[in-house]
Amino acid sequence: MQTRRGTGMNRDADVLVIGASPAGISAALAASAQDIDVTLIERKSGIGDPPHPANTFFQGMFDKTSEIVHSEYVIREMTGAEIVSPSGSRIVVDAPGYIIDRKKFDEYHARELIGQNVDIRTGVTAHNIIKKNKKIQTSTSDRTFTSDIVIIADGISSQLSALAGLHPTKYPHDIAWAIEAEVEADGIGEPDFFEYHIGSIAPGWKATYSPGGGDRANLGVFVRRHGQDVSRFFDLWLERFKKQKNISDLRIIRKYTGGDPIATIPNKIVSAGIMVTGGAAGQSGIGYGMRAGEICGSVAANAIAASKT
Repeated sequence: MQTRRGTGMNRDADVLVIGASPAGISAALAASAQDIDVTLIERKSGIGDPPHPANTFFQGMFDKTSEIVHSEYVIREMTGAEIVSPSGSRIVVDAPGYIIDRKKFDEYHARELIGQNVDIRTGVTAHNIIKKNKKIQTSTSDRTFTSDIVIIADGISSQLSALAGLHPTKYPHDIAWAIEAEVEADGIGEPDFFEYHIGSIAPGWKATYSPGGGDRANLGVFVRRHGQDVSRFFDLWLERFKKQKNISDLRIIRKYTGGDPIATIPNKIVSAGIMVTGGAAGQSGIGYGMRAGEICGSVAANAIAASKT
C-alpha cells in the first residue's frame, strides 16, 4: 500500500485503473506522471502473480511506446522470426525481438508504479461501474471507489465494459485461447529466431517456438473457435515439435494459460469518463497494449487538468 496524494472529499482518486495488465500499468504511469492522483486495482494477489503467458515482443512494437527495454527482465535477444505455413514453407523476417521473464517484467513495472505514488490495491475484484453525480462509482470486493475517470484494462475476459454500456470488441468470442509451456531439452534454446507456425496445428492463429538459450524454450498454441480448453492442440504441437527437432527427451517445466484478442477487433472503447484498453479492447500484444494504455493515461490526465482550470 502506498501513501497517496490528497484528493477531494467526494472521491478516492482522479483516475481509477482496473487491471494491472501492461496496458493498465502504462495508463497508470502515464496519468500519474502528470501529477494526477491514480488508484490501480488488480484482482490477482500480486501484480503478475501468476504471470500471463505472453512473454515475447519485437523491438518495433516497443518503439511505439515510451518504454525502454530493460535487461533485468530480458531472458534473450532474438534476431527475428520464421513464419511457417501449414505446408512447411518458411518466410524469414529480420526483426529484433526479446524473450522476457514475465514475472520480472511485471515486478519491474510494479516498482515504477510505487515510485510514482500510484495507490496499488491487489486482491481486489471490480464488480460494477455506475455513473452518479458526474462521478464514477466502481463497486469492488473491497469497497466502492469514486473517481472522475475509470480506465478498464483487466484483460480479455473483462465483463465490466458491458456493464458500463460499452461493447469494446466487434467479435468478443473470437479470442485465441492459449497454452504456453516452459520446456527443457538438450540445445533446444540455441536458435536465435522465433518460429510461428500458422494454422493447421493451431486453427485460427499459431503454434509458437521461442528458444530461450541453452536447454530452455517456450512452446505454445493460440487457437480460435475451439473453446477455452486448447490442451489437445498443445499436445499435438508438442509431439510434432519433438518429431521435427528429433527430440526424444523433452521435459515440461511449467504451463501457463491465457488468450490473445488478435481477431476480436476494437469497437466502442470510450464513453464519458470511461476508457477501455489492452486485451479488454481487442488490442493484441504487449507493446501495442502499452501504447494504448499510455494514450488513455495521458488523455485522462489532460481531462482532469482541464477540469481544474
